[in-house]
Amino acid sequence: MKVSGSFRFIGRVALTVGLLSLAQCRALSHTAPTPTQTGSGEAAAGGDFIRFLNAPNVVKDGHNLSVEYLCSQPCMVQVEVLASFGGKTGVAVFRRKWARQKPLATPRTHSLVLRFPDSVAYRRDFFIRHTVDAHDVMLRAWLHHTGGPGSSEGGLHDNGSYHLALARTVMPLATKPPSLRPAKQHHTCLSWGAELMWVLTNQAQGKQCPQESGLVELLKFPLASTGERFGMIHRFSPFINTDLDQHRLKATSNPRLTLSMWIYLLSWCGSKLCGIIQHVDHNNTFISPLILLTNTGDIVFQVRLTSGEDEAFHNHIHLNDTDGYFVIGGGKYMPGINGYFGPIRYHRLKAKEVLNPLLPKRTLILLDETHRMCGETREAISAFLRALKESQQVTNTRMCRDLYTDLDYRFGRQVCRAPPWGRRAQKLYRPLLEFLQTEKPEDLSRLYGLWDRRGTLHIGARVFTLALRRLTPGDPPVFGGVSVTSLLELSCCLGYHRAAYLLAVIHLAGLGVPTDTVQGHVYSLIGAQADDRLAVMHLGYKHTQGIDGFPEDFAMAYSYYGNVGQQTCADRWNVQSTKQYTAEHVLLTDDEALGYQTHQTDDIFQYLQFQAERGDISSQKTLARMLFWGQQGVSKDPGAAVKWFAKTAMEMGDAHSIHFMADAETALKYFEKAAKNGSRDAVYNLGVFHLNGNYTGKPGKNETAAFLHFLKAGLLGHYDATVLAAWYYATGNLQVAPQDTERAVWMLKHMSEKNGYLGHVLQKGLRAYLRGSRDKALLSYTIAAETGLSVAQTNAAHLCEELGLSYGCERRYYNYSTFNNLPHHTGFLKMGDYHYQGWRDSPQDLRLAISMYGRAGQHGSAQAYVIGSASVAALVKKMTASDGGIQIKPHHTSQTRSDQVVRVAGIAGDLYMCVALVTLASPSCSSAGLSYISRAGAFLEPSSSPSVGFLRQHLQQQQQRVAQKDVMALTARSMGASECI
Repeated sequence: MKVSGSFRFIGRVALTVGLLSLAQCRALSHTAPTPTQTGSGEAAAGGDFIRFLNAPNVVKDGHNLSVEYLCSQPCMVQVEVLASFGGKTGVAVFRRKWARQKPLATPRTHSLVLRFPDSVAYRRDFFIRHTVDAHDVMLRAWLHHTGGPGSSEGGLHDNGSYHLALARTVMPLATKPPSLRPAKQHHTCLSWGAELMWVLTNQAQGKQCPQESGLVELLKFPLASTGERFGMIHRFSPFINTDLDQHRLKATSNPRLTLSMWIYLLSWCGSKLCGIIQHVDHNNTFISPLILLTNTGDIVFQVRLTSGEDEAFHNHIHLNDTDGYFVIGGGKYMPGINGYFGPIRYHRLKAKEVLNPLLPKRTLILLDETHRMCGETREAISAFLRALKESQQVTNTRMCRDLYTDLDYRFGRQVCRAPPWGRRAQKLYRPLLEFLQTEKPEDLSRLYGLWDRRGTLHIGARVFTLALRRLTPGDPPVFGGVSVTSLLELSCCLGYHRAAYLLAVIHLAGLGVPTDTVQGHVYSLIGAQADDRLAVMHLGYKHTQGIDGFPEDFAMAYSYYGNVGQQTCADRWNVQSTKQYTAEHVLLTDDEALGYQTHQTDDIFQYLQFQAERGDISSQKTLARMLFWGQQGVSKDPGAAVKWFAKTAMEMGDAHSIHFMADAETALKYFEKAAKNGSRDAVYNLGVFHLNGNYTGKPGKNETAAFLHFLKAGLLGHYDATVLAAWYYATGNLQVAPQDTERAVWMLKHMSEKNGYLGHVLQKGLRAYLRGSRDKALLSYTIAAETGLSVAQTNAAHLCEELGLSYGCERRYYNYSTFNNLPHHTGFLKMGDYHYQGWRDSPQDLRLAISMYGRAGQHGSAQAYVIGSASVAALVKKMTASDGGIQIKPHHTSQTRSDQVVRVAGIAGDLYMCVALVTLASPSCSSAGLSYISRAGAFLEPSSSPSVGFLRQHLQQQQQRVAQKDVMALTARSMGASECI
């Protein structure tokens, strides 16, 4: 299969809907009827025929069927019902036959009662313990002359009498799922105890069994693929429904599946093979199915045969989709495509056409239009650069053409060519011309010697710089506007993808322009596909939280965080062209932390440098650390840091380091000693020894031991170990590390937030704030906030509040900060205030206000109890007004120590009571409610004891009901009710 080179999804997509049907290649007769076989039957040459007069449309036990037939000679008539289930095809579930000894001159009608097995026709009950989900059910009948061909009793599998019959007819029968089938009327009575236990177990099972289907939506939202080894991992579990799982197991050597997917290619595969769909087993080898893209545009389908060999494929296939995991795009063992994945649907059990619409349609169509427009723009820029190069050649030679040569050059060939761009692309040329007019001749001259790609990228960077200058300061600041967004779109099209991420932030947050979720999605995908670190982190965060129109999907989030996590490891040790800083979490409201910030030109840094030059060891170490990691506002300068480290070592007499060349046993010994002392690098290196099978005394690769060491080192803060441990959690290929994608995402998110590029953005915002430039600080913190960094969200909200912006950005980022993995109590306090006071059109919500204040207290806010006292009192008064209310201690104004203790005790009691009241709405919180009631009793006034007693009694009753349900569920499980049919 050759892939088209176009860049469109619908009709012009790189790969349209691909339907992969992996079916066993033996010549089996399928039970699905052919178009020529109908219920009216087929007439033989002598006038013989057979047909159904009242065939049912669905499987119906006890149906009175009438069969009309005509035999010109003595004949045998047979009626049969076939069905497929549990991996078996064409199983006869009903069969009747009768003989006619004399010829018939007129048609005869024969009546019979259709009988189906209980497991096929009825729902599950006490007597019918197991049901099957049958499909491809058909009713057929045929006749043949006695003693003629086809008179044997053969059936479906040996070309028997049906295929050689003189006349035949067939009718397909629809089936109902087991839950929708009728209940069978049994003529046997159950004892009271047996019926009670059946009801109890059936109820318990009904709560445990989710609805299952063989159709799985692997991908619902576009996934950006950078062409690297970072893809989306999905692991299939066995079906809970035992019939479906038995069907799956029986079909491992006779598999049938359907895979429907959309792919958008930006370029061919950069290596020999790129992964589209990869299936990796528990031994980390490729198995069925494997779908690849070659560097010539071909699609390769590879499967594993039943013999264990791998081919692409004309033999019997082996498929077990629960073995190992699937990867969409690039994985650990193969890179992915350069483009995007659209919706992907996978049917695990059947080969059938799957409806897979291109959704979200607006986002994907706009994504295609943007890429086409950018291609036209780059073509125009390339033509401009070529024209510059030609003009420079004339200038350098200082030679002009003669008049006739110039006339021939101008008029001897076509001069006016059609512009290589469309209408929408032409809108970008106004800012382009605007930019070119502002450039100095000497700046343009630098583009002469550049290739098209480098020159285009250089122009894109200059346009981005111009767009940032257009972000004019104001009160409030103007971030968007037509001119700025147009410049950013142009910069993005020219390959400078920092502009794509900034456009995504502007459209999603509504900075100066109306909120446009679709545009935000498009530019988020473009930035992430171009491997921009902040854009990749941004998409990972959005899919983790499920906000701004992005679906919550931890598998997609892992594909992005795995990428930025790997880049964070590399950035930490590589000197980049962009300045990097340690991502220090400094709140703008923390005056003490702000005082520690410095710069190479600040007094603190100059003093440290002065002391270091005088030979002060401590200053030398501090200076080296600040320069190496880019801490406390100092630019990262590894070269200068190494000089100070070397000087420190020489002056301390510690320049002779110990090296063990090619001595793994000695190195392992010292690694073990260092690991016992808490060295994260040593723990990581021990894991590498286990992973490579080089651990002395323990030969062989031991991934389990390696994972445990990586996990321990990751908890100690080792970056590479965190990435490896998260990969094991994402794949779930180890028994000690079952799949936990959510945990893998949180591990990588926490590590990725220490990325040096993100730290650079934070430092820019902090430096701007310290200089008094609030608008520039807000821009930097907003860019960082959209990556999910809690401190940036809190600072952005603080600046929005300080600047008095009217589009609600302070509430947006305070709210987002409360859902983060490391939230600060400021966000909870502010959200509590919003809920208590009401926000614009939102009414007051005292329950949410108290919840926010309580969580602020849990995260270390000493103000939460005092600030929340008013809302607590209001809610308690509102909830207990009909019962006389709970007596709240008065807030004394005396400043004596005893009065302050009483005041705090009263507030704490109110909070505990309020939390206990809130738990009344949730039966599962009864234990927590009792705990809060007990703690509140030590603080509340004696007059509150009736209400306290009432709450305690109610919660105890609630707890008893929960305990009874737990016992019933345990009894149900013990009787085998865990099987879901």
